[in-house]
Amino acid sequence: TPAEPPVDSATLDRCVRKLRHAQWGPRGDGGPYLLTFANTLADPWLLGASAAEQNLPLVVAGFGRPFQHTWWLGYARKFPSTRRAAQILAALDPDAPVICADGSDTAIVNPLDSAAHELRRLGESVLVGSECTSWPICYREHYAADAEHQNCLRESHACYANAGLYLARARVMDRWMAAHNSTWLSLLATRTSIAECQHDQGVLHRIMLTRDSPRHVDLPTPRLDSSSAVFLNMGGCRTQPWRWGALRMCAAGNQSHDPLRHVRTQYADGASRLWFRPPRPRGGDGGRRAQRPEQRPFIAHANGHHAHLDANPK
Repeated sequence: TPAEPPVDSATLDRCVRKLRHAQWGPRGDGGPYLLTFANTLADPWLLGASAAEQNLPLVVAGFGRPFQHTWWLGYARKFPSTRRAAQILAALDPDAPVICADGSDTAIVNPLDSAAHELRRLGESVLVGSECTSWPICYREHYAADAEHQNCLRESHACYANAGLYLARARVMDRWMAAHNSTWLSLLATRTSIAECQHDQGVLHRIMLTRDSPRHVDLPTPRLDSSSAVFLNMGGCRTQPWRWGALRMCAAGNQSHDPLRHVRTQYADGASRLWFRPPRPRGGDGGRRAQRPEQRPFIAHANGHHAHLDANPK
């Protein structure tokens, strides 16, 4: 089935008029919209429930559509549908922050004020969640000449971009998702591994590795959330490369890392809180400055280990 095209201008105008008539946006309070993709929802749905707790407007692209969807397959369904939703949000409320999150393995774990600093400094950039695992293939050699990545490795275990969590202004998110679509289409004409063809992570890494290329004339500046200030990816990694089906994975700096070992939680007055203190990797500046500031990430992502959302790290 062909992928859905972007929303044309006439349809976009009609959608925006209808939404404004229904008094849905613009927000005007500086708070974010939450955007996800799913055609069916779990019960209980942790992302939806936690968003409702904080009264965040939630956009579910693809909901109710009669197609088979697997959360990691982002091409013909997830990318086009998410881009169309981002187009509408950009036309409705262009400067409002938008958090684009995986729908089935994420949850809000702290009050919105934990993300206030990043919400204020967005500009033309997009904040990208990061993790310690490189997949769907081991991209270590691809990033060997990437100065930004190499600098990150001296400070953090989480130096590989993860496609499950993005934060940007609506008009910037529209351009970011448009880049995902154009990169996906370019892959159709190139020799690509099965693993990269079947996982949205492959597209994100292609964007990150070519972000300074002239082909990305309108690409927002991606910034990795390597300290997990807003996004905590909870998946761990091993010292040696490993496989899972067609996937070939490796860890940043060949170092094992379990984020849950550095998490503490609290439940009081009917609300839970989560803190994360990111450890420094061995061989960087860890000997001189072993302690890093404790973070209060806004959203946790159980990437690769969905049961982590139900686990008590204590």
